[in-house]
Amino acid sequence: MTARSSAGVAVLLFLSTCFVFATPAAAQEAAAPDTSGIEITGDYGPTLPPNIAKQKYAHDGDYLINFLHVFMIALFVGWGIFMAYCLIRFRQRPGHTADSRHVKAKPAKYLEVGVAVVEAFLLIAISIPAWASVKEDLPTAADNPLRLRVIAEQFAWNFHYPGKDGVFGRTSPQLIDLATNPMGLDKDDDPNAEDDFVVPELHIPVDRPVIIEIMSKDVIP
Repeated sequence: MTARSSAGVAVLLFLSTCFVFATPAAAQEAAAPDTSGIEITGDYGPTLPPNIAKQKYAHDGDYLINFLHVFMIALFVGWGIFMAYCLIRFRQRPGHTADSRHVKAKPAKYLEVGVAVVEAFLLIAISIPAWASVKEDLPTAADNPLRLRVIAEQFAWNFHYPGKDGVFGRTSPQLIDLATNPMGLDKDDDPNAEDDFVVPELHIPVDRPVIIEIMSKDVIP
């Protein structure tokens, strides 16, 4: 492949990438969620759904996604310009021969260190605190959270609600019946399981914290 054809391929890849990520305004409006009557309680990006969570979980997640997008765009544009420069600067020309000697360039090292610093900031200052808040900063008993279990299985999800007593009943793999008892609830010997119910759709109350326990029967959730 010649340098000219390589440059053409690079241009086509760049244009195709821009085309893939470009979404018509009509399609964006059609896909936009109905937020009438919902109070927006946080910032969110132009391509992200509204943040209606009272906790800061959604805000931290949106900030992380937006930061990653900006960082990746900067890397993409920078590497694209550098590749185009190399294709033009080091193209095959009469009277020029390749030099196999190692080139020492300090700017390249500075850029590598800069990328490493940004990635460390992304992990230590943003990702780890956000994950810690999700795992540790849970609603208290005073918040009256709804607890439910989400059970993953191949090609399906089941949602286990503890009923009015708020206590999950005992389950057993031996009692699982995909048609009548997908969770294996022991309703015969455990009183706490009598009011439990399992549905294939997630339903949560408005303005009430929810704590979801995720588990699996046959797949990694």
